[in-house]
Amino acid sequence: MRHIIKIIFLSSILYQCSTSDKSPSDIFLEEFADEKEFSDKRIIYPVYRADSLAQMLGHYLEKDTISEYRNHNFMVLTDEEKNTIIKSLQALSPDKLQLLTKKYTTIPSDTLEAIFNDSKRGSSYFGEKYKAAIYSFSEPIFLRGGKFCVFYYDYSCGELCGEGNFSIYIKTWLGWRPYVSIYSWIS
Repeated sequence: MRHIIKIIFLSSILYQCSTSDKSPSDIFLEEFADEKEFSDKRIIYPVYRADSLAQMLGHYLEKDTISEYRNHNFMVLTDEEKNTIIKSLQALSPDKLQLLTKKYTTIPSDTLEAIFNDSKRGSSYFGEKYKAAIYSFSEPIFLRGGKFCVFYYDYSCGELCGEGNFSIYIKTWLGWRPYVSIYSWIS
């Protein structure tokens, strides 16, 4: 038993040393991408319209207590934390997601809008041409000294295929784990 504890402790130290040259955002995004098992063929579209994302998700922060019935976790957000989240969503910039844009294929928003606004092309054309799903992200928003991270992602793999999740993650010795979902959707 003592050896197992030593191995776990040393693994934790080695993990932290190996990631020390990366920003907290890069570490979070890398772990998130690994957990979701992104492949090089997937299209990552990190440029989310900041104003629409803040407007879409902002009203889910009106409650003081965010709770989830499935895992019984909850979190009370202060007004300052809510304002930080909203301001961060409004200030979203594709430059802040450089790790994902370097590692995965990206497609400009005007190209996507042109495809999906064209009644002759749309999602079927996109699926045939790119053979991939579209992933969109907010930037990771860290709270409480970096112990918690608020993050939104969604993906679409066709007209009636996709999901999105606006969640709070908690940093554990095993890495970032979902803590409580603020809002989610699925189609």
